[in-house]
Amino acid sequence: MDDDKGYIVDLTVTICFSMDGERYCVPVDEGLLLMQKEQIPICDAKNFTNFKNFSLSDWYKDKQLDLTQQLSKGAVDLLLQQLGMADFFSKTPCKIKRSPYTPNVRGFHNNCTLTLFKLPDISKYPIACFIPDYCTGIDCCGTLDKLGLSLRTYVYLDTCDYRLFGGIETITFNITLFDYEWGKKEVISVGDGIVRFE
Repeated sequence: MDDDKGYIVDLTVTICFSMDGERYCVPVDEGLLLMQKEQIPICDAKNFTNFKNFSLSDWYKDKQLDLTQQLSKGAVDLLLQQLGMADFFSKTPCKIKRSPYTPNVRGFHNNCTLTLFKLPDISKYPIACFIPDYCTGIDCCGTLDKLGLSLRTYVYLDTCDYRLFGGIETITFNITLFDYEWGKKEVISVGDGIVRFE
């Protein structure tokens, strides 16, 4: 974008599966173009008023908190409230050291018996993922250690009911593929526009 004030994004989703040695893709082999040269600004003043000139380290200092220590639950609640994100995080946080994310190899608890692809090693990051035995989904949990928060993201393709569903923390989507209007722009907004997916 002009003046380095955002990103230009192209996004194509391809959902394919093999049956009887043949590859089938929905809607086509080329995939579904969700974004083409979509301009995504870094900051939109009307949606990011809580983040204008926000600095986490300044916030710590203002509250007389130690930058090297994890925030208390009360401090995290206050921070999320001030940022307008109190309702975004689940009341029951995911835990990377608990089911379904453990046991894992290289950060993945993979119940899929098919060799889909070589999974990357994510164990060096504070994240773990689960792949179910039916192989058409993924559920990941990442931790934000200093804030004592976790972030769950997931997406599943239900090939029996022909639907795609998923979410990021408390924001969810459920798309029925039978009557889906291909080419329609889907919008998921998190925290009053702090994160916006189109």
